[in-house]
Amino acid sequence: MLSCRDVSEKASDYLDRNLPWWARAQVRMHLLLCEYCRRHVAQLKLVVESLRLSGKRDERARESADRILRRLRARH
Repeated sequence: MLSCRDVSEKASDYLDRNLPWWARAQVRMHLLLCEYCRRHVAQLKLVVESLRLSGKRDERARESADRILRRLRARH
């Protein structure tokens, strides 16, 4: 069985689904038994989702800025 340290090291790959099926199953088994690691993985998931949303917001802001710049350049 994986240790908490092992799960902590694999948590990012687990959330990104970058682990082979057996390693993924081992992480799941550990998470069933360890509340600390469940919390850790849940918090990491929230951080990742927040960063993704922030990135989308930044992308939309850049697109808006590009549109405004194109309009300004077209007027001159």
